[in-house]
Amino acid sequence: MGFALYLQNKGYEVSALVPSNKGKNFEFPPGFNVHWFHYSKHERGWKSWWSYIRRFQEVIHEVNPDLIHSFRFHPNLMVVLANLLNRRILVLHVTGLGILFTQGNFKYYFHRILALAIYFLMKIRAQEIIVQNEDNYRRLNFYGAGKAILTLIPGSGVNLQIYKSDHNLRQKVRTSMDIKPEEKVYIMVSRLIWEKGIRELVEAFSMMDHKLWIVGWPDEDNPQSVDSEFIAQWNGYRGIRFLGKRNDVSELLNAADVYIYPSYYGEGIPRGILEALAVGLPVITTNMPGCRETVNPTINGWQILPRSKESMLECIKEVEKSDLKEMGKESRKMAEKLFSEEVIFGQIEQQYKRWL
Repeated sequence: MGFALYLQNKGYEVSALVPSNKGKNFEFPPGFNVHWFHYSKHERGWKSWWSYIRRFQEVIHEVNPDLIHSFRFHPNLMVVLANLLNRRILVLHVTGLGILFTQGNFKYYFHRILALAIYFLMKIRAQEIIVQNEDNYRRLNFYGAGKAILTLIPGSGVNLQIYKSDHNLRQKVRTSMDIKPEEKVYIMVSRLIWEKGIRELVEAFSMMDHKLWIVGWPDEDNPQSVDSEFIAQWNGYRGIRFLGKRNDVSELLNAADVYIYPSYYGEGIPRGILEALAVGLPVITTNMPGCRETVNPTINGWQILPRSKESMLECIKEVEKSDLKEMGKESRKMAEKLFSEEVIFGQIEQQYKRWL
């Protein structure tokens, strides 16, 4: 939405095609052209896919856009299939490669080969593919084969006016959450799926007396979603709190001391980390694609091993000896220099100008 508003302010006419089961709660600004399509991960038959493609074709015919920019794997594929037989300008945004590229068993290996074949089809048809980290760039380059230009733009941008440090807000939220001045609060904001490192995180903090806030809710469409029994088992144990879905993420980040994100998922650049950087929090995350790009070790945070609560525990010992305020200032500088909406949106618009 932030990017769409940026484009409107630059004089572009913007239309959005939004899945109805995901976008009904958004507040779209006046004059914004919104079109809907029904989508469910549970509908996998050819009839469902044909209905998606037909809906995409209907909207594209009605809007008649100069450029189509889609985000995430399934919409990217739908856009390609809906435009196989025309010459419309397609820009596809890969926001991460997902769990297929982080698991090693045979089932995932087979699906990974299939996914790479689909990405190659995208690279043949699209004019441009935008990726968010170096690892994804290397995976999808295909040794230069295919028509599409591959461009690296790190992340989706963070609003530095919404996500910023506010001492008065920090004190207000900590008081409301019954946090003592000397207590450190660790926070994670994420979809609750196992590959985000939820189990390892909870098990590590169950061995300590630190405060941990986990903000987010289970992704019911995902077979790897954290189950409600796990949440009920650990919520309230020692300092662990599952806070669920919240509309006050910037306030909660202000009240925290360290952002922790032990993901071993195939990330692009995680939005939660970008928001934490902008607020001025030191970051603990894994040495995984998309995560490691957000941390300069010992400068604005720490990198830990994926799937390792032992590595997490050792890292938190280092946190206790560190100057978190100075590290937080470095996080804010990184957000301003590399990840702000102005920086990222400007880079995407420059790519548009190549085609328009």
